Amino acid sequence: MERVGRLSFRAGCLVAVLVAGLACCADVALADNTPLPPNLRTLRPGELQLNHRPNGHDVLRFSNSVVNRGAGPLELAPHGTKGDDDCHGDGPVDINGDNVPDDNDQLVDQVIYADTNDSGAFDRDDGEVERQPAGCRYYHPAHHHWHYDDFAKYQLDPLAGGASVTAARKISFCLVDTIHPALAGSPIDSYYTGSGCDDQLGVTGISVGWGDIYVYALPGQRLNVTGVAPGDYCLLSTADPDGKLLESNDGDNSRGVAVHVDPSAGKLSRLGPC
Repeated sequence: MERVGRLSFRAGCLVAVLVAGLACCADVALADNTPLPPNLRTLRPGELQLNHRPNGHDVLRFSNSVVNRGAGPLELAPHGTKGDDDCHGDGPVDINGDNVPDDNDQLVDQVIYADTNDSGAFDRDDGEVERQPAGCRYYHPAHHHWHYDDFAKYQLDPLAGGASVTAARKISFCLVDTIHPALAGSPIDSYYTGSGCDDQLGVTGISVGWGDIYVYALPGQRLNVTGVAPGDYCLLSTADPDGKLLESNDGDNSRGVAVHVDPSAGKLSRLGPC
C-alpha cells in the first residue's frame, strides 16, 4: 500500500468535497482507496452547574461531548512501546493538580485508513495507510487510565465581544465510543470500548457516528469563574484546539451555549446557542 502523505491526504478530502458538495462524511460516495478522515464536532455544553467550592472558588461545571462525523474513525495508537517519553509538559502536575510521574507519558500516532476494499464506506476490512505524530498521552491518576493531552479547550467569552474572562486549555480525554448519534454508515456496536484506556499499549478512538462524553462531575469539566462579573457569556468548547489531528474539516470543531452568570449571587441560566 502506497503511503498517503499529509498533502495528498488533504487533496483526497478536497476531491470528495468538490464531487459530493459536502465535507468528507460517512455517506459520501468514495473513489477507490480514498482516505477516510475523521471529522470532530463538539456538541453544545450541557448539564450546567454553578458551584461554590470549599476553597472559596466558584466553578462553572458542564458536560462536554465530541462526536465524529467523518468518513473514518479517529484512532490513536502508541508511537512505541515505552511509557516514559517525557512529552507531558514540563512538570509532574496536570491541570487537576494530580501528580503525574515522569515515566507515565508516551507519544501517540493518529492512524489513517483508506477505502482499500472499495466498499464506499469505512469498515474493519479497510487498510491503514498512514500514521502521523499526534502528540502525547499520559496516565491520569484521578481516572486511573491513559488520557490524550490537549483534546479540548473550554472558554467563557463575553457575548458583547472581547477577550475570554476564563479558559482551560489542557483538557484531556481517554477517547472511547460512549454516545451514538445517528449517522449513516456508523457501526451499531461500539468499537473503542475503553479497554485501550487501561493498557499502556492500548488503542483508543471514536468510531464513525459515535461520540465521547465527559460529564460535568468528572475532573477537568469546569471553569474557574471566581470574580467574573455578572453578565451574559458564551461558554465555548473546541475539540483539538491545537490542530494536532488530521480531519476532513477543521472549521466545525467549536460549539457554544450562551449563559447568564452571576457567581457572587450563585446564579446561572442558559440563554440559547452562541
